[in-house]
Amino acid sequence: MPDTFSLHNPSDCEEWSYKQFRVKIKHLLGEGGYGKVYEARNKHGQQCAAKRVQFLRQASLERKPKLYERLVKFSNINVLNILDYASLSKENSYLGNGPEFWVFSEYCRHGDLDKFYKKHPSFFREDYQENEFKEVTNMMVQIAQGLDFLHDKTFTDIVHRDIKPKNIMVAEGKNPDEIVLKLGDFGLSKYFSPEDTTSGMQSNVGTHFYKAPEFFQPDENGKINYHRGCDIFSTGLTYLALFQASSASEAVSHLSPSIESSKENR
Repeated sequence: MPDTFSLHNPSDCEEWSYKQFRVKIKHLLGEGGYGKVYEARNKHGQQCAAKRVQFLRQASLERKPKLYERLVKFSNINVLNILDYASLSKENSYLGNGPEFWVFSEYCRHGDLDKFYKKHPSFFREDYQENEFKEVTNMMVQIAQGLDFLHDKTFTDIVHRDIKPKNIMVAEGKNPDEIVLKLGDFGLSKYFSPEDTTSGMQSNVGTHFYKAPEFFQPDENGKINYHRGCDIFSTGLTYLALFQASSASEAVSHLSPSIESSKENR
């Protein structure tokens, strides 16, 4: 893959290309703990997104292609459409200071669900009218359908491990007043291949307020063990945000005392 990359230093270029994609380095769409997202265009001029992910270990870089192979091969309307990916070693990396992973995906004009809260505060409140209640429950169903697809062992068999409003993208529906929710940002996700003999996980990853209780209950050796149910717990907290607050942080703050209690009693 790297042989089709046009590499430049971010400080002295405005764009570079990979296969059919042209990435606009100066057009930053978003930024998270594991990378930055830039605007890109495909060969037809359609807008898409390109995320540059940096890993501290080569082993992390080597595991990601299998996960994204599944996401490119299989798609679902409630999961962010992954168009392509590129894995670069340290020697061929864009910045030259470590292994990198680039992900090319569809562009969601409304951004993530957390931003959508802030732009439409009146839509998320406790005193719902009947028609508004139906819209929010429809959003809940969409999130559940996306998660069901990821967990489906027949197709993807992926555990997300970081479900939260900031990792749920909001796209336009067929009609202007419709929105479609899509689970995205698979930087912490785990793919279980047919060769895997266990479905348990021990890596302490994810966002604090959205973690399942298992993360705060290590065994006598100080190790944690959890399964795909951690995604269901995180999804429940996301539902809580939809019904109880205009921002996710406000909603999950109601649960922080119980989380702290769980930590103290471990």
